[in-house]
Amino acid sequence: MRPLSIEVFGDFTSPWCWIAERRLHQALDEAGALQQAQLHYRPFLQNPSIQPQGIERRYYCTAKAGSWARAQLLDAQVSAAGQEQGLEFRFDRISTVPQTLAAHLLVWQTQQSAPAKTSALVDAIYHGYFHLGLDIGKHQVLADIAASVGLDAKACLNALNKAQGLSELRVLLAESRKPSIDKVPLVDIDGHRVTGAQPISVFRRAITRSPL
Repeated sequence: MRPLSIEVFGDFTSPWCWIAERRLHQALDEAGALQQAQLHYRPFLQNPSIQPQGIERRYYCTAKAGSWARAQLLDAQVSAAGQEQGLEFRFDRISTVPQTLAAHLLVWQTQQSAPAKTSALVDAIYHGYFHLGLDIGKHQVLADIAASVGLDAKACLNALNKAQGLSELRVLLAESRKPSIDKVPLVDIDGHRVTGAQPISVFRRAITRSPL
């Protein structure tokens, strides 16, 4: 069977991206396509204006939703959708909406040095932020998350501090700002695009339409 090429566009502060990631993997499993799937994670900054220190989450969500009550309602809807995929969102633990540039850089670095661990790393970053409430904008936090999936924390921290691959990452970020990619999550499965955290059946149809 030939490889199944999949591009995943997402950002680590988008809860729907975590849900879409989980649904994609479940669809691949159900379609018997996990072994031949080659996932390429493409960076997307949902909030490109956020500074390295991040922004207080309650302030950010209130401004975005129009009120804190509305923001909490949206959180509850996300939590319910996440539970269906076995994901537990703990928004009460999150104090900061971080800048995600370093998280994307770590994923890019891992795709170059240890591609087999990339999917586990992506899931661990989402889990660290949405379940544990970690500040994934900090290099040490990211290095610790990398260690949890079997990567060398010291090497990851060193690569992040040296910003290895940042110029290449910025090229990918510029490409992800094309008019055809205006929001995430977005998954391209051999040319079949799935936009949004669609049901597993939608991902599965896109997978089975691709000749394996």
